Amino acid sequence: MLGTLKNRMLEGGKQLKSTLEEHSAEMNKQRIQMNINMNSASERLTAVAAAATNVVSTVAKSTTSGPTTPASVLGTKEPDEVAGGPFFASFVHRQQQVLVGHHALVETGEKLSDVFTTTRRRVTAEAQSVMFLQHNFQNIAHIKDGIRSIRNSIASLVTLMEEVEQLLMSKTEEQLVIENATFAMEQQTELEQFEHMTLVEKQQRMNQRYVERQRALGDAFAKDLHTYHTIVTYQGHAPVLASQNYDVGSLESIEMAIQPDEDLETFYNDVDDDVPTWQLTEHDESSEVSAVLHNYDEEKSGDDEETKSQGTVPELPSQVPTSDGNVSHPNEQDD
Repeated sequence: MLGTLKNRMLEGGKQLKSTLEEHSAEMNKQRIQMNINMNSASERLTAVAAAATNVVSTVAKSTTSGPTTPASVLGTKEPDEVAGGPFFASFVHRQQQVLVGHHALVETGEKLSDVFTTTRRRVTAEAQSVMFLQHNFQNIAHIKDGIRSIRNSIASLVTLMEEVEQLLMSKTEEQLVIENATFAMEQQTELEQFEHMTLVEKQQRMNQRYVERQRALGDAFAKDLHTYHTIVTYQGHAPVLASQNYDVGSLESIEMAIQPDEDLETFYNDVDDDVPTWQLTEHDESSEVSAVLHNYDEEKSGDDEETKSQGTVPELPSQVPTSDGNVSHPNEQDD
């Protein structure tokens, strides 16, 4: 769009330049011709005015060159004393009046000549203007049309520039909105990734602590089982009481009095408080129990190997005394 607009502006400028050059050439030719005509007319009027001025000045000189005073003719005598004196005196008086009137007429003619000159100049200027308008009316109209077309072209260019400006502004706003949305999306994605990584790290730390505490709990439970197994194994070597007043009971019916360990109870409570409930699933519990039992089996197998290597395998007694004084057989089943 900008390239098309630029081409149109260049073409319009070239056409306007060529049109103005043609009009200026025609106007120069017409002005030169008009100047020639006006110069010839001015020369003619100047020649006529000069001829009239010469005629008037010649008449004035011939009039003023006559007899000036009657004293040169009459001498010192009175007009009445000379023959024809009164007539000559009246003639001289009349001639003086004619000279005065002639001088007044000459002055009036000069003033009239000045007025004629001014009028001639004004009429000449008006004639030149009228002739210029008559000869250049079409050119002036054409120039007027060209100026109107130029004004319309400039108005259309201004409209196009406004449209281009609005289009650029809208595109710029859209680009800014897209960039802001992309930046906000990237920030949101980075924030979500950071939160996810933080949550995963926290969950890993909690799982690690949970596994360590479960391992410690399993070790403590395995130690307790090992202690219980040792106690049971040790009781198998105890001498059997000869008294038959004890009731015979099964091994499972024996109640053991075990004092709770305060540290272990505190550890259990700490584990219950710290470990989240959503992580204690059945699979985790079964895996932990299986791990504890596996450790217990390994320890038991190791103890069995040690006892076999020593040559003495402890066996459970056939009869175990109970708390009420009776003797119980472990192989018997409850009815």
